[in-house]
Amino acid sequence: MDRDELIGACLAARPDGMAAVKEVVEQALADGLAVGDDAYVELYRSDDLLVQQFLWPPGYSTQAHDHGGLWAVVGIAAGVEENRLFRARGDTLEHVVSREYHRGQVGALGPDVIHAVRNPRSQEWSAALHVYSGDLTRAPEPRSEWWEPDLCRRPYDSEGNVATYFAAVESARRADSSPRS
Repeated sequence: MDRDELIGACLAARPDGMAAVKEVVEQALADGLAVGDDAYVELYRSDDLLVQQFLWPPGYSTQAHDHGGLWAVVGIAAGVEENRLFRARGDTLEHVVSREYHRGQVGALGPDVIHAVRNPRSQEWSAALHVYSGDLTRAPEPRSEWWEPDLCRRPYDSEGNVATYFAAVESARRADSSPRS
């Protein structure tokens, strides 16, 4: 399955929900879907579907965040992605469980999930496909994030998070001589 076939299959599966899209991503990874060396690629965006590719630098982590009422399917094309899942307790969070997804594995995050993403490897990049049930910039609910160490709720800062991500990518690429640099 190539990228165009992935998007077509996700669009066809989208009306059937998260489980159907998860099956599509599982098949794409089983078929050896190629992931490029670009840190971030938006493969598709519409009101009903967003497909993104991320390369997570070694040791990189996001702050805890939600998806504004959208579900997500996460497929790992290379390396490992850890998802720390949380439960809201008023304006703060309680850590519930952590899950690691390895190459070829796919996870599903419901519309109410609050999570933080981390590449737990100190020397290895990870590559992931993230498929959302809509456009994150027009999510049905306002998005929130919770920053360490106090994990207090605040509005999601898209610009700040994008800048932090790309700064981490560039720093890791300067320090790394792997094929992803």
